[in-house]
Amino acid sequence: MQTTKQSAETLKQLIFTNSAAWQRQQLEQLTAQHLNCLFMVVGTCRYSHLKKQERITKMLEQLAVRLALMPFKLTEITENEAQKKLVTALSKRFNGKFLKQMCRTVGVYAPSTKYGMAASLLQWLNDCTKAGKKFVDEINQRLRERPYRQTSLSLWDQ
Repeated sequence: MQTTKQSAETLKQLIFTNSAAWQRQQLEQLTAQHLNCLFMVVGTCRYSHLKKQERITKMLEQLAVRLALMPFKLTEITENEAQKKLVTALSKRFNGKFLKQMCRTVGVYAPSTKYGMAASLLQWLNDCTKAGKKFVDEINQRLRERPYRQTSLSLWDQ
């Protein structure tokens, strides 16, 4: 059983590591609160109704989808035409069955067309990125407001 201090160190390492390198063993070392925090950093649903092992499996499945979608990632400044090209490129890259499976994995609506599924997945990725960035910005703002600017686990344990 991991102590809170060991879990906090593991969380710190994971946050500063590329998510493509995360391993199941590392995620298993986290406490439930730190696992929730990691879900918030990634910007996805925390699945608090699931057991820890099921949540870790969900996290790894969603990370696999994120990695598959990264070459097609939208940005806030992406023009409408460029967005359409990205969606078209994604829909051409993967077959419909695989796109539908990715939609199910991340829990987004899967329209009947490949183009619609690709658009749903890219929107999901964009929403996750925004939510994760918002959470990290909020934590950083709280840290700046502290007199000694010392990172405390209480900020991450919400």
